[in-house]
Amino acid sequence: MIFVTDARSALAYVGPEWADLTGQPLSEAVGSGWLACLHAADREIIRTFLQGAVREHAEFHGRYRVRTPDGGHVWVAAGAVPSFGPPERTFLGYLGSVTRIGPSARRLWPPMGRSDDMYHRRGTAERRLSRSSNSRPITCSWPTA
Repeated sequence: MIFVTDARSALAYVGPEWADLTGQPLSEAVGSGWLACLHAADREIIRTFLQGAVREHAEFHGRYRVRTPDGGHVWVAAGAVPSFGPPERTFLGYLGSVTRIGPSARRLWPPMGRSDDMYHRRGTAERRLSRSSNSRPITCSWPTA
């Protein structure tokens, strides 16, 4: 399912599959309401991780657990890319996707914000972003959790 956030990382849109997966009405998921569906052990890690990504306008991906309508939890893989627009490549937010993953796929997707996260294997997350074709690239990084 796809999702869109604003520049503060508040959820602006999530596909209808979110309600099927979590049982949470879409109207409750917007803003930061979707965080209520995260496993309690993952919630603060994800919030902190996303704040770092937003601060750096960095691409991100990883995995975490969400609550299902029956009260259980399933693993999902999520990732998003920053979106920029006028004027002067203003950061608009993120466009991303969330996919339910099974046990065999979990080893391919790192937990978000943890030390073994793909973006943290070298100690920092490095992404090159270009403000325009004539400017130098910017390296975005944040420390490991």
